[in-house]
Amino acid sequence: MSYVLQAILAKEEVIDRLCTELKAGKKILLEQGCAMIPVDAKLADIIDPAKDSESIDDFIMLTDTLEKTLLESLKEANFAYLESEFFGGTGGHQGIVWEAGKRISKVSESYSGANRILQELGVKRTSQLDEFDCLGLGRHRSVHDWLEENP
Repeated sequence: MSYVLQAILAKEEVIDRLCTELKAGKKILLEQGCAMIPVDAKLADIIDPAKDSESIDDFIMLTDTLEKTLLESLKEANFAYLESEFFGGTGGHQGIVWEAGKRISKVSESYSGANRILQELGVKRTSQLDEFDCLGLGRHRSVHDWLEENP
């Protein structure tokens, strides 16, 4: 079974502001006052209709145009971009966290990378659940499934 996610994550009010600025993207409510916008090809095309931007490092959907758009829209906010991909127990997480218009961390790890990113956003774990599960990111297994939630 696979798990695939590409998303922008932040506190709900930050995601609200981004949806308003972009006039696109679907806000998905998560736990602990957080929300996300899943990033699919349709949203990427809205942000970069010319499709002339370069991918950042090994990211699938994070391009220099998307990063510039996020920074222009969110200015001083704390937010992250996360990509997770697993199939048959193999895969990993990678992401970047920005604060006050600057990258404050970049993570690329097999299993704990998402939790490190979520910690930077202030997500708290419990004694029984890690940050990923506390937010409810296991609720769906693909970007498409997230976008189908509450259509």
